[in-house]
Amino acid sequence: MGNEALAFAYNWIGENINANVQVSEGDTSQAEIFVSKLLLDASESGISRDQLEDAVGDLVMFVSNAMANATEEEVNRLIEGDE
Repeated sequence: MGNEALAFAYNWIGENINANVQVSEGDTSQAEIFVSKLLLDASESGISRDQLEDAVGDLVMFVSNAMANATEEEVNRLIEGDE
């Protein structure tokens, strides 16, 4: 089940997190909202919070990092497009 939870978490991130999400450094409120949605969707798929946390660790940190990565990737894409 650990692999299923891990795959679910990363697929969910890919479908729900993008660079359009505005985040202030140190502000986890948006990540907490996404975690609530992640948990709801996971529950509907038969995956518990404990299973997700066992797979990816702290959920707020996991989502926060995904949000930061999405923004960084978009910035890099834009910079490379300007060259």
